[in-house]
Amino acid sequence: MVTAYPLDLYPCGLRTGDRVRLRKKLLMDRGRVHKAGEVWTVLAGAAEEPNLIQLLRPDGNRHHWPDDTFAHMFELLPHSA
Repeated sequence: MVTAYPLDLYPCGLRTGDRVRLRKKLLMDRGRVHKAGEVWTVLAGAAEEPNLIQLLRPDGNRHHWPDDTFAHMFELLPHSA
């Protein structure tokens, strides 16, 4: 069980605090749907699983996504000035 999240920079280049947009609708378990265009936030990751990106969903829950399919479902938003 992972209890610490010290990783601020993922091998794929994402950083804690980056904001990403869902490219298409995502159907989750129990019928929950996340709409295309939702903005999620990148959270600090686990050193033991650096290729599993930790995210904060708009509903306030934590979610993880493998980096090998991340760009298929999410796009990185530009940082605000």
